[in-house]
Amino acid sequence: SVDVFAGKNEQKFIDFAGNKPESYKNSYYAILLMDGDRMGKWIGGEYAPQISEVIAEPLRTAIVSSDLPTRIKDYILKRKTVQPAYHRTVSRTLNIFSSLVQLVVEKHGGELVYSGGDDVLAFLPAVSVLECADEIRRMYSGTGDVELDSPAGKLQFKDEMLWIKGKPYSPMMGLKATMSAGIAVVNKKFPLSQALRIARESEHFAKDGLGRDSFVVSIVRRSGQITRNGAKWSTKDGSFNTIKSLQEMIKKMDSSGFGSRSLRKLYGDDLILSDDEYVDKYIPYVLKKAGSRKEDDGSFERMLKNYFRKMIDLEKGIEAITEENSDLFEARKRVVDLFLVQDFLLRGDGK
Repeated sequence: SVDVFAGKNEQKFIDFAGNKPESYKNSYYAILLMDGDRMGKWIGGEYAPQISEVIAEPLRTAIVSSDLPTRIKDYILKRKTVQPAYHRTVSRTLNIFSSLVQLVVEKHGGELVYSGGDDVLAFLPAVSVLECADEIRRMYSGTGDVELDSPAGKLQFKDEMLWIKGKPYSPMMGLKATMSAGIAVVNKKFPLSQALRIARESEHFAKDGLGRDSFVVSIVRRSGQITRNGAKWSTKDGSFNTIKSLQEMIKKMDSSGFGSRSLRKLYGDDLILSDDEYVDKYIPYVLKKAGSRKEDDGSFERMLKNYFRKMIDLEKGIEAITEENSDLFEARKRVVDLFLVQDFLLRGDGK
């Protein structure tokens, strides 16, 4: 029963916040759908390594320094290594990935329904679904230092590899490999068939609307209102992680005295401001009006400014944003909306 996942929200909230709320009621759960991006191109060999990347260095040097015409050298060295061994490696890596997804889902209080190749379907508490999805996509590529406990020992995913007990075991899909996720967050009484449909639509929008390597969260409130928001997982170099940054700031909000209601003031309505004016002047103004607590050392303001700078850049970089959503106000509005999404997942309607 989906009641099980909604029932785990309180404990997951305690794990997240580090304290037990006086009263807590969050009757929402999440359906997570994930899919590897551009798998047809992976299987077709478009992302296969070039011969120059896999042959021994002395051989590569010998070819480069040979008397062969440049076009022949380029043909040899830049040719893709699409051979049976390449397809076996991709297949083996996907099998390893799909066999370990359950560990991540259960770690976050969920239950895996299906994991085959690059496809994932799972049910989770609303509180932990974003963190779970982020770990799955980092595990897929073998980046971000994901750690898991398993019967075989401690597993680590880093440097594009799976490590077991501190020793390299298998390559993962690598930095070029990305995943997209669709998430439906619904009340436990909401029809399951409709929730699955909404999750699929969200996944399609993450791929087609946000240009892949993205996640989309669709929330169906008890009133029937449906909201949809999403973003890129991170910057291309991985130095900024959207989910981690969101969660760090949500934790900091309570100590800074900046409540979720004050978040909406960051919309800025129809103010015409440049990015720098918005971040350097308007955000401090909103924080001051909200009455930040004296014990706050200003770190929340710095975190918030950095978050908005990074997220606005990510928003403006999404190729598929429609023309009416491409102006600065809409980009900032979408960033604020994502903040509110994370806050809702943690607390539901019981604020």
